[in-house]
Amino acid sequence: MKSEFDKVDSYNANDFSNNIVDATANLIRLANQITEIMQPIAERAKSIAEVVSENLKVISESIKPFAAIGKFAEAQFVWDRLIPHELIEDYEDNNTDKLIEKYCVTDKWLEELIEQCDLSDSKTFNQAIKAFYDADYNIAIIGFVAMFDRILTECSGIDITGIKKRAEVLTSKIEEGDYEKLDEIEVEDFVLYYTYSKAVVLFDDYADFKVEEPNCLNRHWIMHGRSNKEYTRLDCIKVLSMINGTRSIAILSEKF
Repeated sequence: MKSEFDKVDSYNANDFSNNIVDATANLIRLANQITEIMQPIAERAKSIAEVVSENLKVISESIKPFAAIGKFAEAQFVWDRLIPHELIEDYEDNNTDKLIEKYCVTDKWLEELIEQCDLSDSKTFNQAIKAFYDADYNIAIIGFVAMFDRILTECSGIDITGIKKRAEVLTSKIEEGDYEKLDEIEVEDFVLYYTYSKAVVLFDDYADFKVEEPNCLNRHWIMHGRSNKEYTRLDCIKVLSMINGTRSIAILSEKF
């Protein structure tokens, strides 16, 4: 015969088990919602990438700055400014991360990047920033990826039709050798379009947890706790650059 203690123990265990099941179901629903939000964003980003990448070989062979942005995009680093002249001269270096840290990631630029993310109202973001400056990069990157999902949710209704048309016009100018006719803002926008679209598509690439973890940053491996990587300061900065890039794309979508 069970004692009253046994009954209480059994009840609590069952109650706890039911709570776990409910919590897991909620997480699955949340994951599905995020996927639904992310998919159209990724598809629209991919459409921009396709417009640009069709001409990237021609661009890369004729104009060094655009060879450099191709490397930025593959490295998942979103850039929205002119390529530093010193980097252009050194762009054939195979270590893209080293080039980015050497020529792009200054203390002033990093401060501006964090401010432009416009997430100071988020406790998660602020704690992730603290972890970042404490060099706890594996903790920081989880918070940053969560904030990336939040920004995508906020910007999920943007219409990039105008941006796509503008990207096509800029690409055509470059393909036709009219690089000199592009003003500074046009060049900066082109760099943003290409690096952002490529970085986001790679970031949201399908994750098969049964195979080896990919070399590139992948939000699924990070957010599902499957990643065993030792993340770096630059990895965290790349996610911050994608957060800021999403905001920038949203702002530009209203202009065009």
